[in-house]
Amino acid sequence: MEQLSYAMYGTNSQKIYDECCNSFGWKQSERGNFGFRKKLYAKDAAGDGLSVWFIAHSDWTETNEGDHINKLGFFCDPIIEEYLNNELPSETDVTNRIIFAKKKDGNYYFVGVFKVTKKNVRIREYKLLYRTYPFNQ
Repeated sequence: MEQLSYAMYGTNSQKIYDECCNSFGWKQSERGNFGFRKKLYAKDAAGDGLSVWFIAHSDWTETNEGDHINKLGFFCDPIIEEYLNNELPSETDVTNRIIFAKKKDGNYYFVGVFKVTKKNVRIREYKLLYRTYPFNQ
């Protein structure tokens, strides 16, 4: 893998993460975060202050998780993460994120590198920075 761009990368987040570790030098020690029933998020896992997030449940899959809603919209810009019923996010950092999102077909697609632009107790909003990874800064 030379570069991530909008494409289908498979159904298994841990396998995709492992491939990115081999191709881009991401932290292999974080692979456990991407297994079955895990948080699918690792802070600073890709180096350069970039975190990795796989979104399994969203309006793309029509399976949001109860007190937590992810709204990706058509072009994924912005991505809205919203917490309801006094639910709080498990991760509170605001690092830039490399994001993959699952679609109805069960596959994860790379959607880009995003920056948190709004954050409060209930909502985080992410704006697109780059449609490819790695990128030239």
